[in-house]
Amino acid sequence: MISSSRRLFASSILSTARGLIGKGKQTGQDKVTGLFGNDLLKTAQGFAALTEQVKAKCGPLLERIEKGDKERTRVQLVDDLSNELCIAADLAECVRNLHSEPEMAKAAEMAIRELYTLLETLNTYQPLYENLKLSKETEKERLNEVDLRTLDLLVEEFEQSGVHLPDKEREEFVKISGEIFDAGVTFESGCDRNVEVGKSEKATFKLDSRLVSPVSHSSSRDKRKYVYNQFMKHSDEQESSLRKLITARHSLAKLTGFESYAHRSQKNSLLGSYENAHDFLWGLIQRIRPSAERELAVLSDVLHQCDHKSTRVGEWDLFYLTEMYKKSAFGSVPSSVLTQFVTLGNVLRGFGRITQSLYGVTFEQRIPLSGEMWEGAILKLLETGIWQSPVIVLSLNLIPQPNGASISSIPITMKAAENIFHELGHAMHSFLGRTIHQHVSGTRCPTDHAEIPSTLMEYFFYDINVTKSSPFSCSLHSLKVMQKTLCTTDGKSIDIKDAATVIASENALSSLNIVHQASYALFDLELHSPQVSESFINGKVSSTQILNRILSRALPNVERDEWTAYQHRFHHLIPYGSKYYSYLVAKASASLIWRNHFHADPYNREAVSTGIEYPRCQCLIRLVLPHLEYML
Repeated sequence: MISSSRRLFASSILSTARGLIGKGKQTGQDKVTGLFGNDLLKTAQGFAALTEQVKAKCGPLLERIEKGDKERTRVQLVDDLSNELCIAADLAECVRNLHSEPEMAKAAEMAIRELYTLLETLNTYQPLYENLKLSKETEKERLNEVDLRTLDLLVEEFEQSGVHLPDKEREEFVKISGEIFDAGVTFESGCDRNVEVGKSEKATFKLDSRLVSPVSHSSSRDKRKYVYNQFMKHSDEQESSLRKLITARHSLAKLTGFESYAHRSQKNSLLGSYENAHDFLWGLIQRIRPSAERELAVLSDVLHQCDHKSTRVGEWDLFYLTEMYKKSAFGSVPSSVLTQFVTLGNVLRGFGRITQSLYGVTFEQRIPLSGEMWEGAILKLLETGIWQSPVIVLSLNLIPQPNGASISSIPITMKAAENIFHELGHAMHSFLGRTIHQHVSGTRCPTDHAEIPSTLMEYFFYDINVTKSSPFSCSLHSLKVMQKTLCTTDGKSIDIKDAATVIASENALSSLNIVHQASYALFDLELHSPQVSESFINGKVSSTQILNRILSRALPNVERDEWTAYQHRFHHLIPYGSKYYSYLVAKASASLIWRNHFHADPYNREAVSTGIEYPRCQCLIRLVLPHLEYML
């Protein structure tokens, strides 16, 4: 199937951070090149030209596929066709999401919509499918093992797109695919909306006129409750967009012969089926819940100390009480220490040390050419080697330093540092996970596979060997990676006790977090399942009721308002679509890999050079649950 892998731009990424601060908007004539080095994209009008260029290149490729070619096999030509579409579609998707100029972002959105229609039209183009399928026999002498595996995957993905259906149904597939795209764009645009505050509440709680976050650091429980519930309040507009999305996805699944979209999405996944995914998530919740309830009891004690009248922890209390508990249990690392060591530059350099030790890969910083990126703070990194082919973009929301200081010196939170390691793990996956076909290279693989290398990098960042009883009971060896990561340019490293405190604090109360994440994953899965999706589509139940039922069963002792709607802020419903559980499978799988290969020696290059065998679906569930418990 011709597919634009949005995973590359939603999760992996490599432009970010420093130094080229824009001094005003440039015109197309001022620019040396266009976006990402494409000369067509000096102005917004260039996206229309890019789309036409892609169409022009697709025609001759289709002709070569249908007639046959002496120089390239059909699987290579289909991969070339996929590459032409993906290069343009992924670039446009990145610009649509990140560009600072509305005109550019809108032009990119128009381009991606047109490219998406072309992509799905080709996915249902029978001559393309038939010629590719036939080539397994007619060109078998020219095909190696990788060719055959790629060919089988392409044929299977064509069939999943309904290429075998009659003309009318194939036209319907393309139409529904467009409806899915439009509904997803509309829903995502509402996920980050601000919320107006009424005059009386503004005066009572001393709030700004708009809420931009559900989190309040106030000691007033009434204020925390108002902020959380108001920000997370059920939205009729978001509910309508979500219903359109689920309706279209369900129709697409039924059209292509699947019981539901949840069933369709599990093809080639590690868990293998909707039933396995469902059992995995409920099994995880049941297994972790006792630990989560103990953590909840700890927070309940903290709440009682803050407010003697309150006995039950609410959703609005969780963040505040967690921070209170961490300060009490582990103390606080002085802010001067964190701002010295936990900076963007130190984290990027630390990541580079790991990749050099494990893979022999180093990075060089380059200044982007004029026009290559949009105005703002940009850091361009290049992998120093002959294989520089993926272009990867990492977008961070950072607070600029005053007085023109380098963006590399910006202090960041430990959570942001962890996220950088995760996302650059996707980048390394794209750099190193190469095959002769781009369609199956790097992160162009099933979602749960794609999240494992990136999640493994989180283990390298934290080097998790800290026991629960004391933040200082770890050995020097156990914090080797952390100390090498949080190291300044003059060679100073974060103190081992400070590092241990940070690690212990960051990983405290993780059972509650896992149960919440499993609950959201279960909601995502069930919303796309046969019975629940049809009830939701027909208006018999709201998405808010579905989520609250799951949360009430998973964590019955957490107080919540029946009309809070976390799912209306849940971006992951768009790119993941019934596979949000991939993070949990990847977390458990990464834990398994870490313990077996890197726990004793984080710089074990032998494990990297010889490869790591991964368990298949039959034994995965049995293996991963204990490793999720190990993380706690």
